Amino acid sequence: MEKIEGIFDNNVLQDITVELKGNIYKDSDSETDEEYCKKMYKKYKEEMFKYIKGEYVLVLRDGDKIILARDKIGIEQLYYSINKRKLYYSTEFKFFLKNANFKKIIRKDILQQFLTYTYIAAPDTILKNIYKLEPGSMVIFKKNKIKKVKYYDLVNTYKELSQNQEQDFTQCKQNIINTIENIIKSNIQKDKTYGSFLSGGIDSTLITAVANKYCEKTIQTFSIGFYDKEFDEAQYAKEIAKYLGCSYNEIYINQKMVLDAIKKIPYIYDEPFADGSQIPTIILNEFAKKKCIDTVFTGDGADQIFYGSTLYDNIDKKIEENKIKNYSRKVQFDAYIRERRIRWYMTKGRKSKIYNVDYYKIKNNKISRMLLETQKFLPDRLLCKVLKPSSYNGIRLIKPFSTTDIVEESYKIPEKYKYFNGEKKYILKEIVYDYVPKKYLDREKHGFSIPIKKWLLEEPFYSELLRVSDEKFLKKQHIFDSKKIKEYIEIFKEKRKKGDAIVLWCFYVFQIWYETYMR
Repeated sequence: MEKIEGIFDNNVLQDITVELKGNIYKDSDSETDEEYCKKMYKKYKEEMFKYIKGEYVLVLRDGDKIILARDKIGIEQLYYSINKRKLYYSTEFKFFLKNANFKKIIRKDILQQFLTYTYIAAPDTILKNIYKLEPGSMVIFKKNKIKKVKYYDLVNTYKELSQNQEQDFTQCKQNIINTIENIIKSNIQKDKTYGSFLSGGIDSTLITAVANKYCEKTIQTFSIGFYDKEFDEAQYAKEIAKYLGCSYNEIYINQKMVLDAIKKIPYIYDEPFADGSQIPTIILNEFAKKKCIDTVFTGDGADQIFYGSTLYDNIDKKIEENKIKNYSRKVQFDAYIRERRIRWYMTKGRKSKIYNVDYYKIKNNKISRMLLETQKFLPDRLLCKVLKPSSYNGIRLIKPFSTTDIVEESYKIPEKYKYFNGEKKYILKEIVYDYVPKKYLDREKHGFSIPIKKWLLEEPFYSELLRVSDEKFLKKQHIFDSKKIKEYIEIFKEKRKKGDAIVLWCFYVFQIWYETYMR
């Protein structure tokens, strides 16, 4: 199902009905996902979600009751709101934006959060009284009363599974590859054309290698190239595809492609969303669609569970240098530092909602960061970034590193095998070297990142930034201080810091979203 949306007005149904977007992993294909969910509901009632595996959002109606549920990791998204004793729900945020029954009131505290993090995490959205269902959660609405239930918690799951971690390195490697292979094999269907988004890095190379091993036909790989050599990694992806015996497709991004992709951002993502790599992601999905690919493998999610981010390097030292004492701020020190700057220049001193993760109660800063990345960043930024363009283009995305099975398997592996002597994703690298020689991968990795800092100071992007900073426009919005915004742009022009470029990109994306839906 491409999308789910509806209005529940407390009318009573005689039969149980199920609407589902995504995929349920079952032992047999003898019944549909919807039939399976009905069977599980009849057996377990609301407890069913503890036993269902998959990536989905689900709407189940039973008599005078409706249940909205989101999978354990939060791969799919579902929005909801109560208005005039009715429950509105949709997998697309634009359902609410276009509905005359809803007052479109910007939550300025959440705008601050968006500018800080580049995305908005569940349960919040940019608009008042409209919510995003959290991962591993369900909402039960009956007789005008709503109840939220958390049926799965990643932090508690980590605490439980990490109590008995496997210490043998070889066995850990085997457990990971077995899990990845099982996920890929269970997702392969006949009469489908398979592709892989290959950046030339560890994660996408490993998934491509395993997928190519089990797909009936050789899979086609898709890579992005940049004319800016600092960001271009297409040649590495090409060498890896050739070594694996895969078909190779590449597309080099030009200015027209970028401008076309930017225009589509408000329509593809619905709500403000500003991960810079969304631009090549949009272009890559369109490229795959033109090649008639309907299913694509991707390596997204590995950085979050195997310590792939540069944030893990010297994390304790960075926290100490910035004299951060509060636990939640320590865990997300990078956002906290950026938030202070945003508060001064962008949003008239309003404080943002730095995610409260005090309940983690884990002294190890790396583990705390990993849990934050998995619980917040993975579902509502990373997966949102890759899934919405694929859905927009009618492509099914298979993401082995973002499934419950691999996340839970990673929790059983000691930290020392993920981050070993400063080597990030150490165990994954040792696994991928069994498929591709080290010489193809032993280099600094950019992924599908873009030169956003450079682009914002070039035409026509710079003129666009100034256009959405126009004093008359900002006065009508009653959100931003025009003098502070202009001052911030001048500081960026002078110092050219990446952090400032990210904030200004968020500002720009918010403004074009506002123009699309709020004016």
